[in-house]
Amino acid sequence: MVTSYIVWLLISVNKLFFEAHGYLNERALSDAYFDLVLKSAEYWLPYLFVFTIALFFGGVLLAKMLMRPFKLLAEYCEGKMNGESVVYNPDIFSDYRLLTRFSDFFFSYIDNCFEKGELTDNAIPSNFQGVRRPVFEQVFFFHFFLVTLIIALVAVLILYLALSEIREDIIDLAVSLLQAHGAGTGYFLQEQGYLFETISLFSTGILFVCYMFLSTHLYGKVSGAVFGFFSTMRAFMKGDHQARVHLLGYNHIRPFGRTFNQYLKWVERSLKEKNK
Repeated sequence: MVTSYIVWLLISVNKLFFEAHGYLNERALSDAYFDLVLKSAEYWLPYLFVFTIALFFGGVLLAKMLMRPFKLLAEYCEGKMNGESVVYNPDIFSDYRLLTRFSDFFFSYIDNCFEKGELTDNAIPSNFQGVRRPVFEQVFFFHFFLVTLIIALVAVLILYLALSEIREDIIDLAVSLLQAHGAGTGYFLQEQGYLFETISLFSTGILFVCYMFLSTHLYGKVSGAVFGFFSTMRAFMKGDHQARVHLLGYNHIRPFGRTFNQYLKWVERSLKEKNK
């Protein structure tokens, strides 16, 4: 939208200027003007197409980054249920501190219960007792926003180069047309550079704000799920062995929640069978 608006603005300003001075009244000049604009746009279409594909995969990368902590947790639970020797070890880009630190503590508690052969209540560390709502994970958000920022910078750079090239072609043609007609109004066209820079900076600012909002929004969509997993683990350790993860509005995370619920059911059933 921003790119289309800037291109439309540049074309419209120059077209109105030519029409006001009678330069585009001639069919040949009008055709030459629009041919140049179309050729400039056509030149950048393959690059914009490749950029769109890259942007799509960048979005996939961000989605995987957001989902990875839940995926690692679910894979650990599934491995345990299958009798495999698995280790829960989230990497730096999968570190929701509330989720990973407490889940590590929780899985150690489950291992101890299997060693004892029964489910026992366990004291909750004081730093986890007062958590009553989703918390802001500064480290994870920084890593997530850093990736988003890189994508934003690449997007801005490509769009800026494309728009600059189109603008230069339009200005070159405009100057040649005016000189051919003996008009001394090149100053107007040269000053468009300042207007273009202003619009570009403003558009860049809007893009960065939008990406920042997107990062915050996407993070907010998973922070609630993090708290859901955490509160379920905490309740289970306190003795509520029927506690399960219930996620409403988290369709992409729900499969991991189902796996975790199956794990809790497996733990409860396995330890009950041991006590028979």
